[in-house]
Amino acid sequence: MGNMIVKDNLQQTFDRLLAYAERRLGQGILASVGATAPSTGNADAQAEGGIQTRECLLLADLAGCVRQTESSLRDFFPAALRCDYYPVVNPTMNFGESIWSGLLGAPITFAGTRSHTWSYCAAPPLEDFSRFPFAPLDPANYWYRKMLEVTGYYVKHLPSRCDISPFIFMDCLNLLVELRGATQAYLDLYENAEIIPQFLDWSVDVNCALYDAQAELARDFTTRAFGGHPFHRYSGACIPNLSIDAYGLCAAEIYRKWGLEQHRRVVNRYGGGRLHIHGNGRHLCELVAQNTRLTSCNMGDDVGYPPAWTIVRKLRDRMTPVPIEVNMPLDAFLQGLSQHTLPAGVYYHTMTDSLADANRIMDQVFEYRE
Repeated sequence: MGNMIVKDNLQQTFDRLLAYAERRLGQGILASVGATAPSTGNADAQAEGGIQTRECLLLADLAGCVRQTESSLRDFFPAALRCDYYPVVNPTMNFGESIWSGLLGAPITFAGTRSHTWSYCAAPPLEDFSRFPFAPLDPANYWYRKMLEVTGYYVKHLPSRCDISPFIFMDCLNLLVELRGATQAYLDLYENAEIIPQFLDWSVDVNCALYDAQAELARDFTTRAFGGHPFHRYSGACIPNLSIDAYGLCAAEIYRKWGLEQHRRVVNRYGGGRLHIHGNGRHLCELVAQNTRLTSCNMGDDVGYPPAWTIVRKLRDRMTPVPIEVNMPLDAFLQGLSQHTLPAGVYYHTMTDSLADANRIMDQVFEYRE
């Protein structure tokens, strides 16, 4: 069992997730009903500590990070939990998004807690846009080597009981904001409009190259973890995670002109992709949905915007044909489940207090039809 995800109903889970990704759920729903692990609450609170400047966890204690990941897999993913979820590990997450400034040679620093770190670049490295060489990433770059070393270490030392997800794509306007600073990046869309198409295409190319290098290291690992099930084609080593965060502050026309086609190119290249939309990006739903081969879209909840679950039917319809995911309070989810008012084709995430309760709820989920 060390070479496959340990889950009593793994075949059922993958079958249902495959139907979701391929839009074959009909009037059914998916649900991740997590069961709180009572022994971990105090330990997590004590482990966090205050936010301060510190070394990236992956550099300070890589072996400890792997041990913590393995412990979390045991604590939070019991084999008997029958929800529509399987464990996914992102080995390079603690590098943070400013790793991209480091990949272009800029100095970066790290901050965080005892259990999570992220990166920061005080001086955006792309000062003269007109002289930017649009070169491939340098495999000899320190941070490029560390990204692959960390991924390779996880693959070598972690039992293949989970999916492995490469670093999220940091492309298009997201990458421009990182490399130029937010104010200048948004001005560039107007002041340097003639260079933007070349930058966007370059940003996709370098993200694909970094993703492919990580995915190649993880693919045998995830093949074992998925045990030959066809849902493996939608694993982290096969399709990427995408973001449109920087477009949330822009009119929809900006994403139509400076992002949508590039993201279509990514999704067509890999045969799928997972994307998330924050509250301030919901005006982009109809545009995002034109990228019809997206595998899923997580609808984020943010302060100042209605929780996604309160407008889930509207969001589902706006995002059709792309399947969506929402977080939902347990009481509201149970009410919708009993009254058959949960919109079909949606993946719902909620939490309960015990494994037994989670599985009883899942029995209803499996039978649910809107």
